[in-house]
Amino acid sequence: NVLIHVEPLLSPELAPSLSASGTNFQIQFPGQAGINYGLEYATNLAAPTTWLTLKTLTSTGGVVQFTDPAATNAARFYRVKAQ
Repeated sequence: NVLIHVEPLLSPELAPSLSASGTNFQIQFPGQAGINYGLEYATNLAAPTTWLTLKTLTSTGGVVQFTDPAATNAARFYRVKAQ
């Protein structure tokens, strides 16, 4: 027998901490330690949507911060994937 502890994966809550300055767009949210997060973006949501990876990181807990240094006035959609 082996005892295994499984922690639930919480969905990132992005809404309260979005900011933009010049061409920098920043997303912050509370992260879980040891969880891999990936920030992806698309230029439109028409099917089939093509999501491109902007950055990935492994959280140590606390605030997770992603910055898109190439944000422009063109439409850009973001999502965060947690694994």
